[in-house]
Amino acid sequence: MRSSRWMARPGLLALVLGTGLALLLGTVLGGGCGGDGSPQVGDRPSRDEREQLGPGRWRRRAVSTELATSGEEREAFARLEAIGYVGGSQPGAGRSGVGVHDRVRASRGTNLYSDGHAPEAVLIDTEGRVLHRWSKSFAESFPETDRDLSLPGTQWWRHVELLPGGELLAIFGGQGLIKLDRDSRLLWANPVRAHHQLRVLDDGSLLVLTHEANDLPWFDAEEPVLEDFLTHMDADGRILSQQSLVVALWDSPFRDVLEDRTGNPADVLHCNSLQVLDGSLASIDPAFAAGNVLISSRNASAVFVVDPRQGRAVWARKGDFRTQHDAQLLASGNLLLFDNNGLPGESRILELDPIRFEPRWTYRGDEQAVFYSEWLGAVQRLPGGTTLITDSNSGRALEVTPAGEIVWEFHTPATAGESDEFIASMSRMARLSPEIPLDWLPEADGGYVPEPENPADRSSHERRKQP
Repeated sequence: MRSSRWMARPGLLALVLGTGLALLLGTVLGGGCGGDGSPQVGDRPSRDEREQLGPGRWRRRAVSTELATSGEEREAFARLEAIGYVGGSQPGAGRSGVGVHDRVRASRGTNLYSDGHAPEAVLIDTEGRVLHRWSKSFAESFPETDRDLSLPGTQWWRHVELLPGGELLAIFGGQGLIKLDRDSRLLWANPVRAHHQLRVLDDGSLLVLTHEANDLPWFDAEEPVLEDFLTHMDADGRILSQQSLVVALWDSPFRDVLEDRTGNPADVLHCNSLQVLDGSLASIDPAFAAGNVLISSRNASAVFVVDPRQGRAVWARKGDFRTQHDAQLLASGNLLLFDNNGLPGESRILELDPIRFEPRWTYRGDEQAVFYSEWLGAVQRLPGGTTLITDSNSGRALEVTPAGEIVWEFHTPATAGESDEFIASMSRMARLSPEIPLDWLPEADGGYVPEPENPADRSSHERRKQP
C-alpha cells in the first residue's frame, strides 16, 4: 500500500504516454453531432467553423510537456493533462445581458464571471453595467512555453478569484495559474497544472486543485493516469506541498469511491471543487473539523473530506447525483451542489441533509427555460436566502428564491458565428459582497455606487447611476 502524506514537490513529474491512451483520448475529445451527422444545438463547432470563430469554448445555440520519446507521445501527454476542458451541451437563449432584475428580492453586490470566449474576467453590477475587465493570454503569461496553444485550457480562464486592490488570480484549465494587478499586468505565473478551483486562505496562501499525468502501478498497472492533487502555494505562487487525492482515498476506509467511476478511466477523479471547513459543523460530524477540506469528484460522482494532517479521506458519500460540481457545506449543515446528470437530460440544484442525504431543497428550472448543463456548472447560496446558479453551457447565470422564482438573470454577450449561433460557456458567476471595497476601480471605469440595503431605496439608486 502506498503511504499517504503531504509532500513537497519542486516540479512536475515528466512521464511517457503510450499511443494506446492517445487513441482513447481521441475518442473522449472528439466532437458531437446529430445521429445523421447534421449539426445539433449544443454541438461544438466543426473544424471549418472553429477556424472562423477563433480560440475559445463555444457551443451551438438556438437563435432566439516535459519529457517524451517522440513528438506524438509528447502531444498525447499534454492532452492527458488537459483532459476535461472540452464538452458541454446546452444552447443559449438568444438573449444578452441582464434580462430579469427584481430589485426588492435579488441580493445586493457585484458579479464576477469568466466565460469561454477568451482569457478574460468581467466585473458587472446587478444591472449588467461593466465595472472592470481583466485579460491576459496564455502566450503573454508564459512567453517561453512549449505547450500546445491549441489546447482548450490555454484559451480561456476556468476560474477567477478577486483579491484586494483589484488583483486577480486566474486559472488556465490544466495549464497554469497567474496573478494580475488591476490593470492586467502580470505579477507572477506558475505553469502548475491548476484546474477548476482554488481557495485563498486567511494567511494569503492558496489551496489549489492541480493534476499530473503519473504512473501509479498500484492503481493501474497498464497505463499512466491523471492524478489530482490538493496543492498548497504561497501568496507568490510557489508550491509549498502537495497531497495526492487518489492516495488520500486509497489509504482510507473509503477506497471503494475509486471503484465505481464514469468518464475517461485515465482521468481517475476529475475533482472540480474544494471547500476549506471552518469547524463550525464539527458537532454534526467530526470529519467536518476545522482545516479539513471538502472535495467534489465528478468522475466518481462522490463528495469526500480530506484531513490534510492525516493525508487521507475521513468522510465520503455518494447520492442520487451524477457528475456533480461545486459541492459545499452551508452554515445550516446541509450540503449544496450542482447536479449535472442525476436526471436524464436535466440538471438540478440539490440541498441535502449531510447525514441521511435526503433532499431539503431542489431547483429544476421551469417550463420556459431548459435547465441542463452536462458539463461545468456552479452554485452559490446568498445571504438573503436566494441561490445564484451558473447554467454554464447556456452561458447564463440566474438567481432564484427558495420557491424557485427567478429574481435576476444574466446571459453572456459573448456570441459568435454568422448568425450568433454559438454562445460561450460561462465557467462561473460569483456574487461578491457589497462590503468588499471597490475603491480601486479606475476613474475611467466610472466608479461604483453600492446599492442601498433598504430595497425601497433601490429605484432611486438606479436613477443616480445613470450617466
